Amino acid sequence: MFRRADELSTTTRGFYLWLVNFLTEAKTKQFTALDIRKSKAIHPRTLNRYLQELSLYSYVQVAGGNKNREGYRYKLTEFGNQTDMQNRIEQELKTTLEKINATQNTEHGTEPQTEPTEPQPTEPTEEPKPETTSKRVRIVEKEEHTLKTLLELEAQQAEREYLPEDFTTITKRSYTTEARYLKTLWEQGKLSREWKNRQYYYRLATDSKTVGQTPLTNSEALAV
Repeated sequence: MFRRADELSTTTRGFYLWLVNFLTEAKTKQFTALDIRKSKAIHPRTLNRYLQELSLYSYVQVAGGNKNREGYRYKLTEFGNQTDMQNRIEQELKTTLEKINATQNTEHGTEPQTEPTEPQPTEPTEEPKPETTSKRVRIVEKEEHTLKTLLELEAQQAEREYLPEDFTTITKRSYTTEARYLKTLWEQGKLSREWKNRQYYYRLATDSKTVGQTPLTNSEALAV
C-alpha cells in the first residue's frame, strides 16, 4: 500500500535509497553523474532518467556545473527526508489492519485470543437445591472406564472422596470430561455426592461396592 502511494517509481526509489547511502558514506550531499558511474554500474540513459525523475519531484536539484563540460553537479534536498512521514503512514496502516481484523473476528463470531486460564469446574458455584430421586441414565463405555478406575482407587483406600482431578492424570482426559462422567455415574446411582467447598465431592454408593465390575490393573488404566 505504501509503494502504491509513493510518487517515485519502484526503480527510481531504489536508486534514491542507494544514492542516500552512497553520499552518507562519502560524507557529502553533492555529486555528479560521473561520480555515480564510478561507483555503480549503470547505463548513462538509465542514470539520466533517474536524475530527471528525482529532479522533477524535488528530491535532488542542480547545484552547479555545466552541461557541456564536466556535467551538472547535483545535491540532495531536504524534501527527500521523509522518515517521519513514512513512520506515520506505517502506523496508520497498522492501526487500520488492526481495525479490519477486529471487524472480521466480530463478523465470524470469534473473540480475540487471550491468555489461557486454569480449567474451571462446570458444576454450579452456588449451593444447590436439595437433591431429588436420581434418574436412570445409561452408562457408556467411557463412563464405565471412570467407574472402573474409581473401583480400583477404592480398593487401595476405601470410603474416600473423589474429585474430577483424581481421574484426569490416570485417564488423560480433561477436568470437564471427568466431571461430566462422575455426574452421570451419580445419576445412575453408582455414586453419592456432597456439596462443600464450592464443589461436589463424590463417594462410592453403598450398594455399588458389590458391583460386578472387574477393576483395571494399573497398566491398563494408564494405557487408556
